[in-house]
Order: sequence, then structure tokens, then C-alpha cells
Amino acid sequence: MPLIVNSPIFQFADDVKMFRTIRTVDDFCQLQQDINLLFAWSKKWQLKFNISKCNWLHLGKPHGFGEYVIDGTTITSCDVLRDLGIMIDNQLKFHDHTTTVAKKANRLLAVIHKTFQNFDHATFINLYKSYIRPVLEYGNIIWGPQYILDQEQIEKIQRRATKLVQDLQNCTYNDRLTALNLPSLKYRRWHGDMIMFYQLLQPFQSRYIRFVYYCNFINN
Repeated sequence: MPLIVNSPIFQFADDVKMFRTIRTVDDFCQLQQDINLLFAWSKKWQLKFNISKCNWLHLGKPHGFGEYVIDGTTITSCDVLRDLGIMIDNQLKFHDHTTTVAKKANRLLAVIHKTFQNFDHATFINLYKSYIRPVLEYGNIIWGPQYILDQEQIEKIQRRATKLVQDLQNCTYNDRLTALNLPSLKYRRWHGDMIMFYQLLQPFQSRYIRFVYYCNFINN
């Protein structure tokens, strides 16, 4: 499939994402032509696209060149699109995703609160790390909240969760984190960002070290 179009394509399982920078009418026409080529490919190999689930999202200001069409049907334009569990909006601010994550975590927290009447520290830690924190941190390298209100909305989940431990209910949030040996979610995001930065930098660092070693070898 990627060989028949000019625009870059990402594939995952049965999902296909095609993208292109649109600055001129020619860019718009080229993307539409690639959509037509994909539809022709799907007919040839009898792997039809579900047009009702096809959407297009424009990042930034609308180009105003028109709508995209597949097999005579206009593809639905959207301001927010779910991609592998992450809500992506056309401004890349991720307010919608933050709200969605907070609601899901709150529902899970309510279920846990109704299921268990008393928590000791070990039980709470196991439940929280297994069911709540993964929801709050899934894919946060991409959408990690950069706005204060979004950060507070996410941190508030952990603040409420730690109050479920009865002998810590009258303690401050920082004291509860210390007693449970839990870092704040903001700290964990910083820590995760540093790990990702190191992993991205590592290949270049290795090449730099090999280059310096080679230069020293030549000079000697």
C-alpha cells in the first residue's frame, strides 16, 4: 500500500493514517489523488475501507481548499480524532484527552471505593498502580498536560485516591505521598520525559563517541 501513493503512510493493525503538508491547491489535489489510489487498491485486493469510520483532521488553520472525497462520499472532517486511544485535537492542546482520562480514572476510582471498605497501604498501592495510574499515564509522552488547569485536573485524581487510605485522610497530600512512597504525577511525567530524551539522544551520542575515537586514532 505505501508504494502506490506519494504521501507518507502509517499502518497499525487494520488502521491506516496518511498525512501531507497542505500549503497550496496542488498539495490538496495530490492528497485527494492519493486517497483515490488507496480506494482503487482496496477494490483490487478486496479489502474495502469502512468509509463511515474514515475521518480527516487538519492541524492548524483550515486551508479552505475543499473537502476530501472517497468513492463519491465526502470524508467527515473533525476537530478531535481518537488515534490509538489518544484524543488528538486540531491545535494539539489535548484538553479533550485530559478530560476524558480524568473521567475514566474517576469512574475506576469510584468502583474501587465501593468494592473495598478499608485499605491498608499495600492493598491501596497494588490497586492504584494496577488500575488507576496506568490510565492517567498511558501515552503521556505525547499528550502530557502543559497547561496548569490540565495538570491540576490529572493530579487531583491521585490526590483523591490517596485519601481512601483511612489512616492518612487527615494528612496533607505531600505527607500522604511520603507515607505511601508515591511520587507526584507531575514528577513522573518529568522523569518519563528525561528517559525518552535519553533514548532519543543515545544513537547520536554513540555515533559522536565513535567519530571522536576514529579521529583520535587517525591523529595518533
